[in-house]
Amino acid sequence: MNENYKKIFWGLLLLIINVNLTFNEFNFSIIPSFISFIIIYSGLKGLSEEVAGDSKYFYRGAILSKVMIAVTLVRWLLDAFTSIDSSYIIGNSNIEVIVISFIIEAARLVIVYCVLKGIYLEYEKIYLIGFMKKVENVWNFYFIVSLITYAIQPFTINGSALVIMSIMAIIYSISYFIVAFEVKEAGKQFEKINL
Repeated sequence: MNENYKKIFWGLLLLIINVNLTFNEFNFSIIPSFISFIIIYSGLKGLSEEVAGDSKYFYRGAILSKVMIAVTLVRWLLDAFTSIDSSYIIGNSNIEVIVISFIIEAARLVIVYCVLKGIYLEYEKIYLIGFMKKVENVWNFYFIVSLITYAIQPFTINGSALVIMSIMAIIYSISYFIVAFEVKEAGKQFEKINL
């Protein structure tokens, strides 16, 4: 499999794995998101340089990944060095946390779009219609699940609808795994035909 597709695959997988430890009132993420974005950036940058002509989606994804490295690094530092009891609160809600989380999720959505659109265009160049349709279906599923997940988040701020949010989190994770494995499949396909 092409090394750049492999990097994107692993970066996407690591984004979905979020293991946090708490030690003496400090949060610590074992695999911080900024590491995943560094890996994704590396793969997208490589693809944008490697693919002739229509690499604008890989390039755009690389630029946004670079921005997300900084954003998620700052968030990781805040989470790591901010006491759980003294979280940044406005009124009675963590509005900053919600806004930052939304920005990160929206950027993740755009990055996935750039990756899948770039793959779609690469399939289109070599007339792999079946694979084009598969990428389109993967994107549609991921996009719809993401929108539903984002739409119900405001209703779960106070802890209500926890069961619904848990179910949506599982479905969202599955959709994200499907995206990651589609990237892996694309790398294998392009390696077979030496693209």
